[in-house]
Amino acid sequence: MTPTTFPQANLTLTAPPGMPECGELPVYRGGTQCVSCWQVSWRERLAILFFGRVWLQVWGGRTQPPVALSGERTIFPEDLPPEDREAAEAEIEEPAGIPLSRLRIACGLPEPQRQGP
Repeated sequence: MTPTTFPQANLTLTAPPGMPECGELPVYRGGTQCVSCWQVSWRERLAILFFGRVWLQVWGGRTQPPVALSGERTIFPEDLPPEDREAAEAEIEEPAGIPLSRLRIACGLPEPQRQGP
C-alpha cells in the first residue's frame, strides 16, 4: 500500500531520524486524531479479496495505540453525494467522520449494552 494525498490533508508527517525506510505521510490532523489515506495496488486488492485480511504494523512502541481501518469510499461526509451525506452525518459522533462504533471495535472495546424498555 502506498500513502496518498487527499483534499482534507493538512499536514505531512516526515520520517523520524534514523529511519530512512520511512517516507512522507500526508494526514488530516483534527485535534483528536490523525487520518491518512492509502492506495491499494491491484495485487494487494486481490490478496485482500482472497484472504480477507489487512495487517496493521505500528513501530516504536510496546503496545498498540487506538487505530481504525476502513475500506469506505471516504470518511469525510462532505465528499459524499448529497443523497448519501445525510445518512453518513447521522452516524458521525467524532471529528473527521469516524463513527464511535468503529473506534470501539478498533480499540477492542465492547459495544454498549442496550437498556431494556
